[in-house]
Amino acid sequence: MTINAPQLYTQKFSSNVALLAQQKLSRLESTVTTDSYTGEQVSPINQAGKLEMKPVNTRFQQKQRSDLSVDRRWLSPEDWDLQQLVDTFDKMKMAVELQSAEVAAAVAARNRRKDYSIIAAFFADARTGKNGGSTTPFPTSTDTNVVSVSYGATTSNISVAKLKKGLELFAANDVDIDEEEIFCGLSPKGNTALLNDIEIIDGNFSGAVRDAKGRLLAWNGISFKHGNNYETGTDDASGTSRAIPMWCKSGMHLGTWTNDVTRVREAQEYKGNPWELYCYQSLNATRIEEAKVLKIWCREA
Repeated sequence: MTINAPQLYTQKFSSNVALLAQQKLSRLESTVTTDSYTGEQVSPINQAGKLEMKPVNTRFQQKQRSDLSVDRRWLSPEDWDLQQLVDTFDKMKMAVELQSAEVAAAVAARNRRKDYSIIAAFFADARTGKNGGSTTPFPTSTDTNVVSVSYGATTSNISVAKLKKGLELFAANDVDIDEEEIFCGLSPKGNTALLNDIEIIDGNFSGAVRDAKGRLLAWNGISFKHGNNYETGTDDASGTSRAIPMWCKSGMHLGTWTNDVTRVREAQEYKGNPWELYCYQSLNATRIEEAKVLKIWCREA
């Protein structure tokens, strides 16, 4: 703000400073499990695999031991901060009180950082093993975790057909979709694509929930989380597409070490004793279980 402050010099008094268009709240924090931690690294969950009963065919049959597969997921904190300085001389030339608007902008940046960390973790390698020394990559198979960019139509955007395929993959992965909270990312172009889908606009089909502003909120138990920041990449047809996540709440985790620290102080180490607005947080996210996270390739061009 210091170098750009003269842009706000004014000859008339104003009552407020308006924030430019931006996402102000975290849209994804409530869609994942969360916890607070201390220490260099933590394991948010110990994982246990699946066992099946064995048949007893004869009397006095020797027992057969079953070994349960186990694993751990690991997180280490990533640190982020944001410093703004408001010079005392700038304040005298401005007809507004800067602190409130600048704090609001910093808090918005902090909340977006949470979403960026969660989005990055959807398809990244997850740290696993006894001490976090191994990694588990996101599966690339269209039989288990990926909905092809051409599913339902050649190199298409998101569609009801792709949402149905996602539910099919969850069921094939033995995910209890009756008990899980299921979410799906949605970009602005994806929202338009779904609103043009016959199964959304035709009254003979049910399950779509829209708000008064033309956004799709849910479809048959899948809640949509709108945003511009879902990643792009090379899809399974060698083109560039949006990698839209579809996930269960229990399949993703956000850990916080230092959360939501915002301080305003007079920085007397600088000439003029400017005000320092400082925001700090330490957090990270990880995928908990591959079976509960899907990638839907969506061609938006």
